[in-house]
Amino acid sequence: MQNGKFQSKAKIRLAFSSLSLQSTCPQGAHGSHATFNLLTKTMRNYEAIIVFNMKGTESTVEELTNAVVSDLKEEGAQITSIDNLGRKEFAYESHHIKAGQYVVITFSAEPSAIKTMRERVRLNTLVHLQYYKLVG
Repeated sequence: MQNGKFQSKAKIRLAFSSLSLQSTCPQGAHGSHATFNLLTKTMRNYEAIIVFNMKGTESTVEELTNAVVSDLKEEGAQITSIDNLGRKEFAYESHHIKAGQYVVITFSAEPSAIKTMRERVRLNTLVHLQYYKLVG
């Protein structure tokens, strides 16, 4: 009896695994499908909210925004729009800063590039906060 249960479970697993392979691979071309997915580039739309610390700097918001935009472009981003939301006060003091200059940058990029973009923007000492959101 034990042997029969084991065989039936093995048949179910085998049937399930063959179904999942057929549903993910077109016309049974297992190797070419996996290679195709790795080679295609998927650009997604993102929205970045950048908060600049304007305390003690003589740079304009446009200069700081252009520096961040150039960092994003170097990582392969295509900028869609840049919106300067102006100076806003924080709900609470953060690192002895009471307010910041908010800029929203909408762009499209590959998902793998977001991590390196964050690291590059983090190196800019005038960027107080950065937040990235996947749009649609």
